[in-house]
Amino acid sequence: AFFIPYILALIFVGYPLLLLEVALGQHLQTGDVGVFGSINKRCRGVGLSAVLCGFIVTTYYVPLLSWVVRSFCETFGKMAGNWENVSGADAE
Repeated sequence: AFFIPYILALIFVGYPLLLLEVALGQHLQTGDVGVFGSINKRCRGVGLSAVLCGFIVTTYYVPLLSWVVRSFCETFGKMAGNWENVSGADAE
């Protein structure tokens, strides 16, 4: 029930705002803070908050992904050690 409104909002709101921000950044040749600051000086906080949110999300997901990759790689190391001690009827 939530998926359809999410997809509609993503298509009709998310993508146009993303394209608008990228197009303004290309046109003005500046970053988020400069783009929103060119609209109005008070809007610089919107650009700053976008940068800050990106930083917070990155600092959360990088350790999480490193733990997942490490656990994934460690499963193969443990599995290789377990197969060396298997013999006879246990091998089937």
